[in-house]
Amino acid sequence: MRIALAAGLAGALLLAPARAADGPSLAVGDRAPSLSIAEWVKGSAVPDYEAGHVYLVEFWATW
Repeated sequence: MRIALAAGLAGALLLAPARAADGPSLAVGDRAPSLSIAEWVKGSAVPDYEAGHVYLVEFWATW
């Protein structure tokens, strides 16, 4: 049992850096990637962003 658990943990740790490299990398100050929303629960899409304004996107998930 301990060997299987240790092997699984080692495998997960070895794959973690590879998975992180697959996605896009963003740094502070980079432009946010564009969002594609199929249905707005509340509010509506913002057609153009204005300089000096703060925009908040709230994400929800049910697990």
